[in-house]
Formats: sequence, C-alpha cells, structure tokens
Amino acid sequence: MSTSGQLSTALEKLNAALDEAEAAAQARRAADAAQDSAAADSSGLESALAELRSDYANLKAAADDVTRRLDGTIERVEAILAGRN
Repeated sequence: MSTSGQLSTALEKLNAALDEAEAAAQARRAADAAQDSAAADSSGLESALAELRSDYANLKAAADDVTRRLDGTIERVEAILAGRN
C-alpha cells in the first residue's frame, strides 16, 4: 500500500472515530438532558405530593369536625326524644 493509500485509510479511520465520538457526546448530552428533565419532574411531583398531603390533612380535620358536630346533634335529638317518651 502506498503512503497516500495509508494516509487515506488513516484519515477514513480518523473520520469514523470522530463521528463515533460526536455521536457518543450527543447521546451523553441527550441522556443528561433527560436526567435533568426527570429531576425537574420529580421535584414537581414531590411538591404536588406535599400539597396533596396538606389538602388531605385539612379535609380530614374538617371531616372530623363535621363528624363530631353530627354526633353531638344526634345525642341532643335522642335526649329530646327520650324526654318526650
């Protein structure tokens, strides 16, 4: 093989190696972007979960209050009915 043939082969291999390196770098950037996006999604989900837990606690407190009031009202009604009988 002549020197120019060897040089041509070496250049082709170099170009192929550069293409592979660029593809790997691009894949890495895409993976990093996906990871950053997943982290942002995770952060958003954690925030939403915290808000839902707070809402649940507020609703549970309201339901407990309503239950307590209804129980008191039922007791008063029962007492009134017991007094009439």
